Amino acid sequence: MCGIFGMYLNRPLNDEDIKIGEDGLAQLKHRGPDASNIFKKSKEGIFLGHNRLSIIDDSEKSNQPMQFENYVIAYNGELYNYKEVAKKLIQNNIPLKTNGDTEVLFKAWIHWGKKALDFFDGMYAFVVYSKEGLHIVTDAFGEKPMYWYKKPDGVYFSSEPGPLIRLLKIPSNFNSYDIVSFLGLGFLPGKETGFLNLCKVEPGSIIHVRKNGTSYQERYWK
Repeated sequence: MCGIFGMYLNRPLNDEDIKIGEDGLAQLKHRGPDASNIFKKSKEGIFLGHNRLSIIDDSEKSNQPMQFENYVIAYNGELYNYKEVAKKLIQNNIPLKTNGDTEVLFKAWIHWGKKALDFFDGMYAFVVYSKEGLHIVTDAFGEKPMYWYKKPDGVYFSSEPGPLIRLLKIPSNFNSYDIVSFLGLGFLPGKETGFLNLCKVEPGSIIHVRKNGTSYQERYWK
């Protein structure tokens, strides 16, 4: 279990934004006590933080956010068949420098794009940033959570809803349907969270965020 917290704004980051990012990551420290790192480019409006729980390849080479060329990833989860996917990458003359699943998942995404998701067997939520924009991805069954919140100035995201609710002061928005659903199911179905405009990334989905601030959800699996 790792922790991801970040934002992608359609304006440069200011000191307050960076403070929110650092505080949000600190509130997820319990999810990843082994390493904590931040990638940020103030001019581009990107802040990407990651708390790591080391499971596969506990070397510093697999720390995150991981960068390759103009791509950056923050990843939470486990890719069960990463060795098989690694073989596919090597067959395509794509070298690997670590022994972990993060680099395999990352370079598969860079090489095949969303087609790489057809090769993955695992539980995961990850965020990939490049000059083209941001992508927030969840596994087919939503085993690893990710939450996102859209404001006029951009998108905020987190592995848990609490930091977003507290730091952005998101008001509750529970209705009778939410209450009945929670009492009957033990959770809120779909993207609902009970807080205004705070959404859970649905299973088997990708949230695409462009540099101009536009965003949309794509279902890659049903």
